[in-house]
Order: sequence, then structure tokens, then C-alpha cells
Amino acid sequence: MDSQRAWRWAKRIIGVTALLALGVAGAIFFFRPVQVAVTSAVRRDIALAIQGVG
Repeated sequence: MDSQRAWRWAKRIIGVTALLALGVAGAIFFFRPVQVAVTSAVRRDIALAIQGVG
């Protein structure tokens, strides 16, 4: 009977730990900073360049 009680407590601890880990992961995902910044682009012509080697 004592091993059943220990197993029940172990399942509770594992469940609470899993829920806590999911909560922390969700909070990190929700409060993470923006990954991409938007900026203006300038169009410019690309001129050919001859580059000497040697």
C-alpha cells in the first residue's frame, strides 16, 4: 500500500512539473522580443566593376 502512495505522489510531482514547464515556456514565447525590424529600403543601380587579381 505504501508503494502505491509513493507512486501517486510521484505522478503528481511529474504532472505539476510538466505544467510548470509548459507555463514557463508559454510565458517566454509570449513575452519574447520582436525578432525582425522593418526599415526603409533604397534602390540603387549596381555598376559593373572590374577587379584585378595578382
